[in-house]
Amino acid sequence: MPFFLFFFFFTYGLFHCYFYCKLRAAYHFPRWIHFFILLFLLLMTFTPVLIRLSERAGFDVVCVLLATAGFSWMGFVFEFTCLGLAIDLFRLTSVLTQKIVSIRLLPSLRGKMQFLLPATGALVLCAYGFIEARAITVRHVPVTTSKLTNTDRTIKIVQISDLHLGLTFSNKRLRAIVDTINAESPDLVVATGDIVESHASDMAALVNTLQMIKAPAGKFAVTGNHEYYTGIVKSIDFLTQAGFTVLENSRKSVEGLDIVGVNDPTSRYMQGTLNSNTTAKAFDQASSERFTLLLKHRPVVSAKQLGHFDLQLSGHSHKGQLFPFNFLVQLQHPLPHSTLIDTQPGLLYVNPGTGTWGPPFRILAPPEITVLTLSPAGQTSSAKAVNL
Repeated sequence: MPFFLFFFFFTYGLFHCYFYCKLRAAYHFPRWIHFFILLFLLLMTFTPVLIRLSERAGFDVVCVLLATAGFSWMGFVFEFTCLGLAIDLFRLTSVLTQKIVSIRLLPSLRGKMQFLLPATGALVLCAYGFIEARAITVRHVPVTTSKLTNTDRTIKIVQISDLHLGLTFSNKRLRAIVDTINAESPDLVVATGDIVESHASDMAALVNTLQMIKAPAGKFAVTGNHEYYTGIVKSIDFLTQAGFTVLENSRKSVEGLDIVGVNDPTSRYMQGTLNSNTTAKAFDQASSERFTLLLKHRPVVSAKQLGHFDLQLSGHSHKGQLFPFNFLVQLQHPLPHSTLIDTQPGLLYVNPGTGTWGPPFRILAPPEITVLTLSPAGQTSSAKAVNL
């Protein structure tokens, strides 16, 4: 964790240095204006820390304001840096080709254009990302199995993941998600972690909205890493009040299948965690003859769990959330999103996230509500799985 924080703030600081260098080359402001610009950039760099400090101090209004401004800026400066570096690389290529083959690919850009082009592009991308983050895709995934022996009908499961409720997530936005879920008439609703991001906003209203989800066979959730960052006890209490059964390395039997939920690995490193049982105990008494649904936040298939589940549902990676960050995420989590994957044995489905973390944008990574329909073998055709 200390190394991750150092790497994050070091990289984020470099983004701000790059932005300042481009701005300074484009505009010659008086020194006192540069002072306030630098002060603003320093404030934005450490806004994530200020958000947590203000939340712990009980300054909820300040916390929400900092989150709205700071995370929106984070998305903008990230896109500005990516676009700016792309333009710089193209300019360098243009200069080299002119020297080698006397062909200039790009006209000369003055200082102002070197700033205005990435700034304008970043604003356009953020505006688009704000709209995309609220345009939820409902993806239907059929799955057939010979293990649904106690029923002759299909079981509809709705998966949501990575909502990151609190701070910049409005109740109106959550209500739209709940209405979409209810329109699918699910039997079960499962939440695969990172549902809670903060307790600084009006969480009571969010609880009331989540309580409106209709699932006759129940609502089940597991913890993600952010439940631990924001306070695991409060997070589990929030989920419980919202009507979810939180599976902490435990299992439940409903509708002819076993649902197993395991804690996020963050529980090993954070104090004040609940239920220290090992994940192996979660599979105790699970029948190999019954369909086993595994809820696990991170899209990692454990060798010890292979053969003990029929379908694993995960989230966590957001499909990168912001282009081109998805390419870096792909290196750490190479499994495809929104695709049924055959892990041999067992299937895996990775939800790209229903909400947003940090910047309230999603760029080329649309949010998703997944509707999985389990059918007895021979009743419907199964979805085509991608072999690992």
